[in-house]
Amino acid sequence: MMPGGATDVSLPYDVDELIAQARAAQKVLRPHLAEFEALLTDPRTYFDRALALFREEEFAPLCFSVEQVQAALEALNRSAPDDELEGGEVPELVMDVVMEAADRKYRRRAACLLLSLLPKYVAAQRHIDAWIIYVSAFQALEVNDSLTPFLQLMLYLSFERIKQAMEALQAQMLRDLNLDPAGAAEMTPEELTARFCERLGAPDGEAWARGLLEGWPVARAWVEGHLALVESEAPSLFEREDARHLYLSAREARPWMRAFNESMQPLLAAMEQVLQGSGPTAETIRQVTDSALNMAGEAAAKLFTRARIQRLAAQLLDYGERLSRAGETHAAGVARGLGLALADVEDPESSLALRMLCYYSFSSFGSEALWGPDRR
Repeated sequence: MMPGGATDVSLPYDVDELIAQARAAQKVLRPHLAEFEALLTDPRTYFDRALALFREEEFAPLCFSVEQVQAALEALNRSAPDDELEGGEVPELVMDVVMEAADRKYRRRAACLLLSLLPKYVAAQRHIDAWIIYVSAFQALEVNDSLTPFLQLMLYLSFERIKQAMEALQAQMLRDLNLDPAGAAEMTPEELTARFCERLGAPDGEAWARGLLEGWPVARAWVEGHLALVESEAPSLFEREDARHLYLSAREARPWMRAFNESMQPLLAAMEQVLQGSGPTAETIRQVTDSALNMAGEAAAKLFTRARIQRLAAQLLDYGERLSRAGETHAAGVARGLGLALADVEDPESSLALRMLCYYSFSSFGSEALWGPDRR
């Protein structure tokens, strides 16, 4: 999903007619050349004047589309700058993106469109603007490695469009969660995650998330950030009785049970002491639990091949679909979120969801149950 895009500069032109128009315009504009040259001596003033001109609707097709600029940025492994591109200041990024996006075909079509608009501005007696158009048309045709003022202006306006598209997309994503910026700013990460899960658990939740994940980078980053937070909700899902079909099989778990039971002994002892009103603090219990989860991480690294992860991700998405149909939107959102997040996991040991699944699987068996025949 790419928000916003400029019209392609692919209109038909009669080149001979354009040249004739340009010659006629030059004769009308010649008395105003000195005024135009005076403007050129002040690069900042020229930049601002040209920028205001090219913001007019007629010139919209000259801008690189959001898609073009984003493709160029991705090819260069760069991101759009936050700061404005000041007149006379040419960051390396600007040069790189223009060289990537402004190919010979774009430049020729841009020159043709500029020349086609020239008579209109001459007739309106906007002589200085007409000079800007005239000069820009020939700057557009330059195909060397220099960044002309015209191309710098076009890229400035393109980055401006990207910023506007980003703001619109971010506003839409908040509206998808029934939030406004002020409301979102007041919510805790946990509250935002819960709202995200509710949206993801709606009947069209998976399609909605996939649309964002397959779209513009800002949307992908937004969804991926929320999916990372959904992992913290994994216990609420794996503790459900109807989630046990997600657990490891006895055959998978068997080699790890002795180590898991040994890792759990300090935790059981710590909990017993706390219940008796003495002994370790909650922090100590957390540390022991982390130790058991680390052991579960070692198991996840061995058990979860790429194929095994993909199978689990499909199970989670199917489970989420069933929960959504049953009206359990929050649980459905957690299941779908975990399924989508796991699709890109490369290091199983670092995945909290996989560690938690191993932990709950091992806990569900217990040593006696495990040593019997495989039940699955």
